[in-house]
Amino acid sequence: MENEEAIRSAARQLDIVLVNDHAEWMQQLQISINQLLVHDFNKLIAILYRLDVSEPKLRQRLAEANAADAAAVIAGLVIERQVEKIKSRRESRRDDINTISEDDRW
Repeated sequence: MENEEAIRSAARQLDIVLVNDHAEWMQQLQISINQLLVHDFNKLIAILYRLDVSEPKLRQRLAEANAADAAAVIAGLVIERQVEKIKSRRESRRDDINTISEDDRW
């Protein structure tokens, strides 16, 4: 569930319209990221910055991947970051609900 939500969120950030079933979404993200790598690297960097993808983590994963597809590594990190954000928002909402008195809730 969180991965699906994260992929949708990442797709919105990358201006990707997801088609077909969710099993193909990761592939679509990788294709779009690869297009940005090849044709508009500056835009990709701006998107990664906006999504708050860790640059040190990105460098480390790319170095560890060696011959692996860079787009797949980047897509994985984007999804990982989106999942972190989703979890954080859920935790914040729970904390907010727990700190509001029963009388103040509506």
